[in-house]
Amino acid sequence: MNLTTRSIFALTMLAAGSGAVSAQQTLTFSNTDTDPSPQITQPLAVNLEAGSAVSIAPNGNISARCMLGPAPSTICAGINAGGGGTAPTVTLAPSGLPTSAPPYPAGTSFTITPSVSGAEVCVRSVTINAAPAQSTGWPATVPAPFGAQVVNLPTASATYLFSMRCYGAGGATSATSYSVQTSNAIQPGSCGSFVSPLPAGWNRSGIQAFGQVPSTIVANSFWQPFPSSGFPGALITGRSEYHSVGFTTPADAGAWAAATPLKTFSWIPASDGGEAVLGRVYVSLSSCPGDFRIPPLGQIAPVNDTTFARGCRNIRPLFGSPNHIYADVGYVIAGPNQPSDDTTCRLAPGTSYFMNFIRANATDGSIGVPATEAECEGGIANSCGIWMSVL
Repeated sequence: MNLTTRSIFALTMLAAGSGAVSAQQTLTFSNTDTDPSPQITQPLAVNLEAGSAVSIAPNGNISARCMLGPAPSTICAGINAGGGGTAPTVTLAPSGLPTSAPPYPAGTSFTITPSVSGAEVCVRSVTINAAPAQSTGWPATVPAPFGAQVVNLPTASATYLFSMRCYGAGGATSATSYSVQTSNAIQPGSCGSFVSPLPAGWNRSGIQAFGQVPSTIVANSFWQPFPSSGFPGALITGRSEYHSVGFTTPADAGAWAAATPLKTFSWIPASDGGEAVLGRVYVSLSSCPGDFRIPPLGQIAPVNDTTFARGCRNIRPLFGSPNHIYADVGYVIAGPNQPSDDTTCRLAPGTSYFMNFIRANATDGSIGVPATEAECEGGIANSCGIWMSVL
């Protein structure tokens, strides 16, 4: 039965006639179908909370407080919550965690793969030490299909609880939450207590791993695993989007870097899907997704955040000018806790990082809201981007 639609008319008449609702008042739906539940008879009556009031908002929305069913129910007493059919099923499976036993160092990244059936939409949530959290790459409302998600554990000495609640025609189901703990150690390169500097309005795109970046040359092909992307990849964003693409450096750094120690992320304006303005492209290599902080000139990255320096950004000094925009970010694989500086980005071996890309002008020291930042060549209003290669 559709109680929402029918309640609007009934509540309107009740509110217009009485305003405040006294004790023992009921709201009666006189046109309801016969409900199969034995405790409900036609017509359906819902008891209102004693002393509560029915209110009408300026936009026409109507609200009232009903008597709830037995604790811990959050459903009005007398209303059958069943939607017909079978409730969704949902489970969460982790992969890619370090082989060592938990707790894991802060800065660890891994993958959570949901298994969902019978759902149309799911809501993901995460807490850190029982408090709601936003910086792990997990929270979002996602429609079907429900794919794997790379998440990060930025905080030391914390307990993370990842959950997913799915909704379908048959009702709603929550997955058994997956819990993981971090130790008081900081993984080399991690951001520690990183907080994104982005103002409201920016959203992380669904392209979050190397294997999701589409090739610009071969149809239906994607980037190879880091450190070589293979074909150039198309990084196209809408006006309010940014990309945070996760990758892990090789554990055997010496063998990998022997031929050419200096490697690069480099790009040109995209020739399809609209061209980004290169002066309004900001790219960073960081242990945290969405890291668009702008380090001070001369910053030597701290031990627990080895990428927080200009060398890991495309905003680097040139001939004394502190805010020159480059179309590349070079990097080397160095030992643990070797910090970056103005000109060199040092990444630790066997460590998870993110390549962050946003269409914004960061040379003025900050990033504004999407409406003022995300310009494209030729006055294109919405999506455009770059072609990037990784060597």
